[in-house]
Amino acid sequence: MPKELIRKALRSLNDRLFQIVSLRYGLDGISPLSFEEMSLQMGLPTETLVGYEKKAVRHLRHPTTAKLIVQAIEKADQDIWCLLSSVENVVY
Repeated sequence: MPKELIRKALRSLNDRLFQIVSLRYGLDGISPLSFEEMSLQMGLPTETLVGYEKKAVRHLRHPTTAKLIVQAIEKADQDIWCLLSSVENVVY
């Protein structure tokens, strides 16, 4: 469930911003790229990509979108605690 909430938050970005965030932060199993590498791959100036990344981060920080991310983190935290508590009860 946490992954779905994160994906929902990221999918609220337009296609270009989603692509830039995905490349920059290495989402979906790809290695993160520098702005220079992204510039070569996308054919856009580095400064433009920096501006797009800032725009995407502002969007993700918006209270509506940020709420999805916080929910995902809280859910992941709950899952980890449940896993740890089940491991503590194991007898060796």
